[in-house]
Amino acid sequence: NHPINGSRYLESCPSGWVYEHDILTNNAVNQLDFVCDRSDLKTHAAMMLYLGSLLGATVLGIISDRYGRRVCLMLSVTILLPCGIGLPWVQHFETLAVLQFLCGAASTGMFASSFVMGLELVDPKARKVPGLVTQMFFSVGEFLLAASTYGLGDWRWVSLIITVPTATFFSYFWCVPESLRWLMVHKKYDQVSKVLTRMAAHNGVDPPTSDDGDTERDLEKLLESYQADGEFSVSVTKKDSFLDLFKSCVLAGRTLTICLNWAVVNLIFYGFTLNAGNLKAGSKYVNFSIGAAVEIPAHLTTLALVDKIGRKRVHCGLLLLAAIMCAGSVGVALGCDEGHQWIVAVLAMVGKYCAAGLMGTSFLWMTELFPTSVRSTGLGVGSSCARIGALISPYIVHYSLDISDPKLGHATPFIVFGLASLLAFVFDLCLPETYGRDAPETVEEAKHFGREPESEVLRVQEEGRHHYGSMG
Repeated sequence: NHPINGSRYLESCPSGWVYEHDILTNNAVNQLDFVCDRSDLKTHAAMMLYLGSLLGATVLGIISDRYGRRVCLMLSVTILLPCGIGLPWVQHFETLAVLQFLCGAASTGMFASSFVMGLELVDPKARKVPGLVTQMFFSVGEFLLAASTYGLGDWRWVSLIITVPTATFFSYFWCVPESLRWLMVHKKYDQVSKVLTRMAAHNGVDPPTSDDGDTERDLEKLLESYQADGEFSVSVTKKDSFLDLFKSCVLAGRTLTICLNWAVVNLIFYGFTLNAGNLKAGSKYVNFSIGAAVEIPAHLTTLALVDKIGRKRVHCGLLLLAAIMCAGSVGVALGCDEGHQWIVAVLAMVGKYCAAGLMGTSFLWMTELFPTSVRSTGLGVGSSCARIGALISPYIVHYSLDISDPKLGHATPFIVFGLASLLAFVFDLCLPETYGRDAPETVEEAKHFGREPESEVLRVQEEGRHHYGSMG
């Protein structure tokens, strides 16, 4: 690499390359020579991971809604395990790109199916627990990744360490029941009866029985009574499809806004994560570790607030704060000398804090806005849009280094992240609050969701505050 006027001029090195090793003695860059005129391949490889996530989220989301959450989970693990194990042994970029694509698709399907399964297995009042506590394990995973990298120093062993444990998820096929909500929506009453009997045995109580021996008919009557009471409204005449969300202007607008939100949140989350290596203050390893550390208090704060002030206020507040942090970073990067660049690092970590909290509230709030009948598909499509943002983020970080003015290049990622946060903030203000309300079960019910009078909304939220206050 030869710098010319602050930019990078790239040419091949015919005599080969000698690499400087810091912690990783062997990685994809020196194994496949992603340097000089091949340096863009490193960014393309990262893009393939997110591209796989984009397609996998949609396709596997449809499979999850049609064939069940557990089927999708098992299929995803079956794809991820061999691809992840084979990934660090490849010798060509094309093979690496294919395996990255498959790993991205499978990992997204695995997370989305297990997340929806957990969300649907709990009482609506406890949805925040699987919705937000799950996000904390991202931080744990980042710490384990950093520790593995530091301790092993070889990306092959690191890849094996983070891939092989996924084999334990095969045990879920026997240990974890299918979502009762999914079974009820698809009127699989025989399986509902088996799950309830298994749950009763596990809890040491008598299983549900029927006076006339027709348990399935009793479950159908129970479902109809819940539907009449508005407690569990499930269509018994037709199956909803994701396209039904676009047959209503209200639902179409909400769906597109949700997709925009997913793209922006993932853009800034992965953008802040990847840009940690370009911060002028501190090493990339320290910055990565600090960025992982701030995620835990972000999720704890979100967990404490979503049932006190609502999902919408927390989410929009974090978007606005992220935009402010980006604006501050731009100002310092452009207007201050090298001695003050630590301020950019601090503001960037606050921005990562906001992005981590937004990941949690997005999974909770946006998932609750979709009806049960298409929730997994909706989450999959939303995750696909999220991958568009994630897909763009490495290019923003990578090509900002090519800008001739180093200060402007340092500020460019924050300009993009800040403007995107403001855009999502404006559109998300139009989405309804889900706090204190049962999630819609069908597309028809979703059409009327959020149209309650303001007095009714305030009453429900006040009841929620009293409920969680008494629990504390």
